[in-house]
Amino acid sequence: MSRERTAGGGLVLRWGALLVVPAEVALVVCLVAGVRVPWPVLAAAETAVAGLLAAEAVVLVRAWRAARRRGLGGR
Repeated sequence: MSRERTAGGGLVLRWGALLVVPAEVALVVCLVAGVRVPWPVLAAAETAVAGLLAAEAVVLVRAWRAARRRGLGGR
């Protein structure tokens, strides 16, 4: 297995970011342009972004804790 797949789901999160972030940017552009977007689409987009941020935070904390256990400094 590749290192990315075993390192806390980093590959999955990377692909998630590649899909969610451009979709969120497109949604913002549509909203700024005055396009009416149905509320379920807005809710789904915001949920996807929040989920992605939460997953990234979990991976970051796990990597930080693993580094601390190996003896690396806190900064």
